[in-house]
Amino acid sequence: MNEELPEEEWDRWAGVKSFLREIGETIVLTLIIYGLVSLGFRNFRVIGDSMTPNFHQGQYLVVNKLTYRLHPPQRGDVIVFRPPTNPEKDYIKRVIGLPGETVAIREGYVYVDGRRLEESYIAQVNRRASWGPSLVGEDEYFVLGDNRNNSSDSRSWGMLPRENIIGQAWLSYWPPQEWGLVPHYTFPTGILYVRLWIKEKRWLSRLSPLPSMMNRGFPWSSFHPRTWWRSSKNLPRKGSRSHRCHRS
Repeated sequence: MNEELPEEEWDRWAGVKSFLREIGETIVLTLIIYGLVSLGFRNFRVIGDSMTPNFHQGQYLVVNKLTYRLHPPQRGDVIVFRPPTNPEKDYIKRVIGLPGETVAIREGYVYVDGRRLEESYIAQVNRRASWGPSLVGEDEYFVLGDNRNNSSDSRSWGMLPRENIIGQAWLSYWPPQEWGLVPHYTFPTGILYVRLWIKEKRWLSRLSPLPSMMNRGFPWSSFHPRTWWRSSKNLPRKGSRSHRCHRS
């Protein structure tokens, strides 16, 4: 003779089943979110002092692996990658040279296509250090540590292939006093200061961004505003005898 469970027992079992179902759905949703996040981000622990004074031993970072799917690395970016000579380990360095550029180090200062970089993030410059020049190949990058006196980087093992780049250092979350977005230094394309002499005999300073040709060997050092101003004054004016031409 079958005995039916009381209505209170059925309600109790229904509540347990609902609770277990919610736990299962939460676990599945958590795994899905974790999988999606792990595809785009990962954590990284700084080992060593090759990036001091900006990053320190034991500092934890979040690396954005999606950034370079949208655009290539830029000069000044802090990246995490697998070095060609030791792919089992992850390194953190700063992008200095881009594909197609010529990089050299003279007396501790970095020159890209003959122009010296102003690197305010470096604490000390070793005036006895020299390297190169060397051409950065296609889909390759020249990377350096901020602590140039104690860093294994492109100076020792060569250019970094783009396929070895894991992502861009994005967020620092440990220790608490270092919490915040990772700053990425942006190099200016160049500013040209042009002074023009106007009728009121005042100097007018006008700033204009230079095009990318500054990095391609254009002899800007030979250009001088005063020289250009004098030469323009000697040009024949429209309507003058020297400006007129005669048909043969």
